[in-house]
Amino acid sequence: LKLIIRHRVVEQAYASLLGASEFIPAPFLTQLKQVSLCSKLSSLSMVAESIRISRALNDAKITYSIVKGIPLSELLYAGATNRQAKDIDMLVDIDDIAQALQILQAKGYKIERPDFNLHGFKRDYYLTHNHDIGLFHPERKVEIELHFRLEYFGTKFFANSANIYKTVLVQNQALITLNDEYHVLYLMFHAAIHAWTRLRWLHDIYLY
Repeated sequence: LKLIIRHRVVEQAYASLLGASEFIPAPFLTQLKQVSLCSKLSSLSMVAESIRISRALNDAKITYSIVKGIPLSELLYAGATNRQAKDIDMLVDIDDIAQALQILQAKGYKIERPDFNLHGFKRDYYLTHNHDIGLFHPERKVEIELHFRLEYFGTKFFANSANIYKTVLVQNQALITLNDEYHVLYLMFHAAIHAWTRLRWLHDIYLY
């Protein structure tokens, strides 16, 4: 159970093990079912927030994309709540970062990372040496990683051009995400910088 949770394959493991329930201890399946239900409830909150935030960014004419998470679940797992996710990963251009932060804070999000005010020299240093800003909504219990750079090992793989994006329908709402080629490339490099510590990343790439 700890390994399933650790590698974030709760939905896939539960669906698979249900088909062999006569061989699986009932208490284990009960625990796994409970974890799966909690995961789906969390995903529903992230679906609602993804839609709410995307509408606000669209109204402000800010180009964005939601990577992994809800769009990936819809595209690869045939349902927005079928892939466990910890947070919402969102990419905006670095030139739009101040306006995007203003919108998210107006929506109730608090900046948790970095733990200092992004002004002056500190802001310039942080934006130069980091890739994202961490935010959290204390009432909705949703975490956002706001990425402003997708650059790994000193190489820029993502040009600021419209052909890297696609839309995916989630509950009849169009969300912008990366197109398939860039999305799978992002997954590979994201997994690489985290030393491939999640089995789910391999499964995502396999499905792509």
